[in-house]
Amino acid sequence: MQNFQKFAEQVIQNSDRCIIFTDQDNLVSFVNSACLPWLGCDHPDELQGKRLEDLNIDPQLLSLVEQSHTALAGETDLFEKEISIGQDETAEFLTLRCMRVRDDDAQVAGLAYTFRFQKIPDDVAYDKIMIDNLMRNSPDLIYFKDLNSRFTRVNEALVERLGAVSVDDVIGKDDFDFWNAESASQFLKVEQEVIQTRQAIGSRTESGVLPDGEVAWSLMSKMPLIDERGEVVGTFGINKDITQQKNIELELEKTNKELVSASRQAGMAEIATNVLHNVGNVLNSINVSISQADETIRRLKINNLQKVASMITENAAVDQYLVSDEKGKRIPEYLGLIARELEKDQQEVVSELASTKRHLEHIKVVVSMQQEYATANRVIENLDLAEILEDAIRMSSGSLERHRIALVREFEVGMNVSIDKHRVLQILVNLIRNAKHAMQEVDRDDKQLTITVNRTESGMVSIAVNDNGIGIAPENLANLFNHGFTTKKSGHGFGLHSGANFARELGGSLIATSAGIGHGATFTLTLPVSSQTMKETASSNPVFPLDLLDGSFVDSNCTSQ
Repeated sequence: MQNFQKFAEQVIQNSDRCIIFTDQDNLVSFVNSACLPWLGCDHPDELQGKRLEDLNIDPQLLSLVEQSHTALAGETDLFEKEISIGQDETAEFLTLRCMRVRDDDAQVAGLAYTFRFQKIPDDVAYDKIMIDNLMRNSPDLIYFKDLNSRFTRVNEALVERLGAVSVDDVIGKDDFDFWNAESASQFLKVEQEVIQTRQAIGSRTESGVLPDGEVAWSLMSKMPLIDERGEVVGTFGINKDITQQKNIELELEKTNKELVSASRQAGMAEIATNVLHNVGNVLNSINVSISQADETIRRLKINNLQKVASMITENAAVDQYLVSDEKGKRIPEYLGLIARELEKDQQEVVSELASTKRHLEHIKVVVSMQQEYATANRVIENLDLAEILEDAIRMSSGSLERHRIALVREFEVGMNVSIDKHRVLQILVNLIRNAKHAMQEVDRDDKQLTITVNRTESGMVSIAVNDNGIGIAPENLANLFNHGFTTKKSGHGFGLHSGANFARELGGSLIATSAGIGHGATFTLTLPVSSQTMKETASSNPVFPLDLLDGSFVDSNCTSQ
């Protein structure tokens, strides 16, 4: 046995691998000769009782030592990893193995480290040179991460984007150190998906919020990092920073919205002015016709007819009176004259009434034209419904967080619809706000708002906004969409009424369901997928302008609930 121990000591001492033993306190208890050049020492005794962290060790080797400490702190007995260090002709592989050392009683007595530096083959070195040049010179954000999404290598472009000082300030950290919690969680979710599926995700636009509140946008590609054994050991990605372009796009979109809004308002004002002008002119004509008819009726010789009637009735012998009396002889002629005058007046009144009727028809045509213009001026865009939903959520996120309301999204990107974004956004914001108010009325810790999107059998898309708030009494369901009806103390009863009308204008519907007080409520907005569907649906589902609806209006779909 002693001979074997001496043989083992000789093998360890003369090995080309660097071998170090540390005790339970992580103090050096043995080093072999191969270690001395790397540690800057002439004799092993100079290293006795020192910590590895205090020795003159290559920073990358020291990083691996620290990683081994973390790994062996659990139940793992062996840690092994290989990395490349240096550049160009000095490039080498650094291989580290660290294992627990146990005594005769199987108790952990310390750790044993073995490591070596191996010259990288020319072809591998050339590949490394190309990768180093790519990392150093690419304006895109390039990174490598381990299985826990911690950065293992990054380029300077990413360091600058994250607001860090140097590469060393990023290595070993994760996205939660640089982004807000929501953004970092989303990045982690995507990377875990890549690891689990071993599938790359590319050409996807993503955004994140930095601690200073800046929103950064990028065109993202994430891929699995697979070693020579075919095992996934992490992820890597290339992000093209498009923040500047996105901000310009958002500003252009904002400007375009303002122009559209201004154009719409200007167009509506112009149409309204023309309508008022046309209707005013026609009303003047109607007034003239009515005045003329009134004057004609007032000058009718009704009194003279009454006098003639009295003259006839006062004379018993009417036939003698009409033949012999001078006044009586003139009565037939006078009646003929009056008949002609009355006929003339009648024709004049009939003419004026016909003119009035034509003017009224003219007013109806003008108003109808105005309604057609109002409908035609609606801006229909082909949009991703998820973006509109996120906009509506973003407008309400602060209030939801303040009232501790959990938000559950049950929809995906890529469901395009041709709609008026502003109308739909107004409906969704109102529904989310109403759901928040409903949940304020209940005392519970699990307040939750769920937004679900599905396609219907009829080829339309439905958006369900569900809350677990106070709910709706059965007697109130049929009145929810009536103008002026509200169950809120500070409500005005316009939101749901206008929302139902907007939905009808878009060729869809807005309905409400609830199992009663204490059981929450669901509001479902149904919309056509394409503008053609909307056109066909709207033609069979007439639009009623808000100012022409009285308080008795109820959405037909709602009353069936």
